[in-house]
Amino acid sequence: MSYRLLDKRCKISLNSFKLPRELMTNEERKRLKAISEIIKLRKTVGRIINNMINTVVAAEGKPTPKQIEEQRIIFICNSINTNTPLGIDMKNSYRELFGKDISNVVNRGGGLSDHYDFVINNTDNTSKRCEEKGTDTYHEDTSTFKKPWENSVQIYNGSGDKFSIGRKYAKLWWEKVVNDMTIKTEYNVDCEIPTEEEWLTMDAFKNGNPTSPYGILLKCCRAKLWKGEKCKCKEIKTIQKYIRKWHKNKNKLEPIAYRGDKIKINDINVFTYKNRSKNDSYNKKRENIIACIINNIIPEQYYTLSPRWYNLKIEIFLFIEELCKKKGIICINIECIPKAGRRHHYDFKIIINNSEEVMLEFKCNASCVNDTPQFVSPMKPSQYLESSYEKYYYNNYLTTLLTII
Repeated sequence: MSYRLLDKRCKISLNSFKLPRELMTNEERKRLKAISEIIKLRKTVGRIINNMINTVVAAEGKPTPKQIEEQRIIFICNSINTNTPLGIDMKNSYRELFGKDISNVVNRGGGLSDHYDFVINNTDNTSKRCEEKGTDTYHEDTSTFKKPWENSVQIYNGSGDKFSIGRKYAKLWWEKVVNDMTIKTEYNVDCEIPTEEEWLTMDAFKNGNPTSPYGILLKCCRAKLWKGEKCKCKEIKTIQKYIRKWHKNKNKLEPIAYRGDKIKINDINVFTYKNRSKNDSYNKKRENIIACIINNIIPEQYYTLSPRWYNLKIEIFLFIEELCKKKGIICINIECIPKAGRRHHYDFKIIINNSEEVMLEFKCNASCVNDTPQFVSPMKPSQYLESSYEKYYYNNYLTTLLTII
């Protein structure tokens, strides 16, 4: 049974409790609590699975906040190092503020262990570390800020024991949650609850995994704590390991240069993008990808690392196979030449066996002509009518439009 089905059944059971808690019997309270715990546990497992799926989807789909931040940092570093107008403006502002001239900027990649994003090297051989903070709220004049990070989402990411409120909250959490026997009793945890001092030292402010026996056990996926099921932690770690390996291999792939364009593995998403203002550039990218697949320019790793690239390749060659069958051709070799543009009325010229030529028009996300918003763009419409369309428009509509304007 999937966790969603079980979740739904449990919710129905919960709805059957009409009495307030204070009027329930002990047996009814235990039953309500047990069902609630099942829902929480199933949702936790569901979130773990969904997070793994979303990690893969994010890699091929919409950029993550971290990826967007990396692009901003690259843009800033390149602007300064190549002396663009923006880079020169930043150098001048830096000189006014610190009395030093920038020699160059080095992008350090800003990992979790770093507390800065790039290093500013000065001409006097000194340097400064810089943390980049982005915001969706534009401020033309930032001189009014009392602190540089005033409008940022987060200014500190560290241990809570550095602040009195963090220490107070931790002690309250130990008292109300950790030291509560409910979890230990409910899941038959064969381990003693740590004392307040042990928990504060070994678990509360750990940036990594907890170190107390009780904390280590609860950090588990909890499957083994629920009705003695097998622990899934090793399986989860294995999945995560291969996801990381997939990311690493994907990021190693070099972009493909084709007709003045650069095709990357994430460009497969262009077949799902919908933005009228960028329709021309998206169409060009789609057509280049199709041509590269037919001409066998795409590296094999694209197909092994991305099911969407693989499926697109399969569908393209199934279409070509069907095309050859209809024309009675045995395909030995094939070449695709993009021919899109105002001068042509088709997108691709397909040359089969170095002799047979087929002209094809590509329409994205349309399986037949009826699905397309437009399938022909006729010039001189009067040639299709009994009388002149131009004269009719001039006599009946043009003067009316002029009076409105």
